[in-house]
Amino acid sequence: MSMLLNLESEGRSLESVSCHLMPCKIEYDGNANVSKFYASNIREENGVLKSSFRGHPLQGQIVQVPNGYKGVVLEENPKFSSSEDKREFKIKGTFEKFTAWNWDKIPSHNDKLIKALQWIDIASALHTSVSQYKNEQE
Repeated sequence: MSMLLNLESEGRSLESVSCHLMPCKIEYDGNANVSKFYASNIREENGVLKSSFRGHPLQGQIVQVPNGYKGVVLEENPKFSSSEDKREFKIKGTFEKFTAWNWDKIPSHNDKLIKALQWIDIASALHTSVSQYKNEQE
């Protein structure tokens, strides 16, 4: 299967969007009035974001995208979505931070997602040549 990522913004600047990473799979791909029915119910208690989704309590934290990176929201072209040999996506928006949610625990540095994002900095340090590292330190 091949995937095509259309990076053109069609003459417009890309919109900065608000993203939420939910701890579940939602079997729906259409539009939702998130600002009215979800985002308006988010509150902060003792440094932890609290909300609920379909009656289930959520605990969250805001996560910054690592320096030098930008998050993107992709939309699949429905013309190709049923094709097994080709999928096409276009960028709908970008983000610098997102909210990561858990069902049953307070978010922490031990969450798998946070560890994965930390790996970006670790991998960069591991793959930096010693001479380049010395020059950066001087």
